[in-house]
Amino acid sequence: MDADRSKNVADEFMLTEYENIASAHFDSQAGVRQHFRFYLLIIAIPLSVMSFVIKDQGIQNVGSLKLFQLPQILATAFLAIGFVGGLMLLSLIHTALDATLYARTVNGIRSYFVDRAAETGTALGKYLKLPTQQNRPKYLHIRALFWQVMLVSILNSAYILIGIHSIWPNDVAACIAAGIAFLVQVGSYFTFAITREKKEISG
Repeated sequence: MDADRSKNVADEFMLTEYENIASAHFDSQAGVRQHFRFYLLIIAIPLSVMSFVIKDQGIQNVGSLKLFQLPQILATAFLAIGFVGGLMLLSLIHTALDATLYARTVNGIRSYFVDRAAETGTALGKYLKLPTQQNRPKYLHIRALFWQVMLVSILNSAYILIGIHSIWPNDVAACIAAGIAFLVQVGSYFTFAITREKKEISG
């Protein structure tokens, strides 16, 4: 059999790499979904704490609770979850960017076999629907991850706003802190995505 048509060591390696990276890609995608589900559970903690406070105070005092004038324990819970949520967002972003790196790697391996097929006179590319460009998908794009980052950033910032305002009743200071928290979280996504685009693997 012609050497170009037979499977060589490089082909074996690329096939194994394809299987491993494709599996890592799907695991990362599942990780992003798991991060988000876990985040939704975490942000529900202050609401659970609130139910205990209401029960402890008695149903007749429920009306006395105001969103920006919460008891110390509730204000602390909101503030803490806001910061913990920010850390979870960073983890979610990194996992999602890893998934993009794996997708690009899979594209590159797919491109390798398209080229290999072309050497034997087979136009394999026309049968493929998935991309073969190693610069796709983009790390920074206005798609699902962006809106997920926006949603989580808004919720975290709102929790921080409620917590700070309840502990220190100052409208300006609370709004500035929440605004900074929002910009830092959204800015982190842009910063990490742009950095990955320039240098995909650190080290």
